[in-house]
Amino acid sequence: MCSLPPYSSGSRLEDSTLVTVRRPYGVGDFGQVGATAGLRLDTRDRPQAASRGVLFSVGGSVYPAALDVTSTFGEGHAEAATYLSAAIPLRPTLAIRVAGKQVWGPYPLHEAAYVGGSSTVRGFPEHRFAGDAAAYGNAELRLSIAKFFLLLPNELGVFGLADAGRVFVSGQTSDQWHAAAGGGLWIAFLSRANILSVAVAHSVEGTRVYVRTGFAF
Repeated sequence: MCSLPPYSSGSRLEDSTLVTVRRPYGVGDFGQVGATAGLRLDTRDRPQAASRGVLFSVGGSVYPAALDVTSTFGEGHAEAATYLSAAIPLRPTLAIRVAGKQVWGPYPLHEAAYVGGSSTVRGFPEHRFAGDAAAYGNAELRLSIAKFFLLLPNELGVFGLADAGRVFVSGQTSDQWHAAAGGGLWIAFLSRANILSVAVAHSVEGTRVYVRTGFAF
């Protein structure tokens, strides 16, 4: 899939006390308009709970100096994931994902490349780390441990997880990666197309619980 439509968005980012005090570019009501393009390849059998296939997507956006944007900036992002299953006891599925983002130009705060939270590196607060670029990876090993009937056919499973990521900031030389590990339970109703999962991830900043339909990726 490829697209090049005009794109506009608004943002209001005032959650952090430090952000509120320093008032960096992009805080408060902020309007922008630009163009975005992307390419996507998806062969997964089930987008929310894949057991085989691949996902590859790449895209980018550019925003000219208009509305609240003072100078043109842009971003590029990419994601790749693969899912490998084996027809053996416990029906294991190994899911692996790598992704990243790069921002160019004087960008507003809400367009920074972030790491931390349910969609990037679990075990950390949402948007915990911000920079000009970000890279992260995720791995899960998913196992089926039981099938049972309770009004409907159901399947119960467990999984282990490991996440890691970092951000890059111009002028800084830190090479620190932020990692988390954990596991969880999942239950499928009727089929694996209908999964509810509960994940627990632990990092140096604490332990967090995530409940969602499907898996994180």
